[in-house]
Amino acid sequence: RDFEASLGDFTRAYQLGHGDLYALYLRADVYQALNRDQESLQDLSRLIKLQPEESNHFVRRAILLKRLNRTRDAELDFTKAIEVKPSPIAYERRGDFYNSIKAYDKAVADFVRALKIAPETKTAQRGLAIAYECIGRKDLADRARRAASCRGRRPRRR
Repeated sequence: RDFEASLGDFTRAYQLGHGDLYALYLRADVYQALNRDQESLQDLSRLIKLQPEESNHFVRRAILLKRLNRTRDAELDFTKAIEVKPSPIAYERRGDFYNSIKAYDKAVADFVRALKIAPETKTAQRGLAIAYECIGRKDLADRARRAASCRGRRPRRR
């Protein structure tokens, strides 16, 4: 992969496309792949300014902010993503974030919210298991792990 050439291509596509936001979206990815986080952050911020109704932009920027150790800003963006569109994925991502900063009670709350919206999600069950394990609730962690391993499978016939 020639990421530098891709950057040029996406920049031209964005300029020639008179604001083609998908090119900007992809360019932010390439900047991240090249560890050019500040430029990626600028593109993600521009996307948010141009499409504030798109919760995924907030999630992507929050993940980058977390990587840059800007945890407070990351939390604000995860929360904004949920305000814009309270989806299971947004709750799962913020729950993962809370697990990563050892805010396990908040993580539990977010994974439970994700499961209320989409009870079949394994990702939320796995995150919930981690959070419960870390707060010493092995019984609930085991239950969440079992639920994650059973989702999508049909019961065995006896």
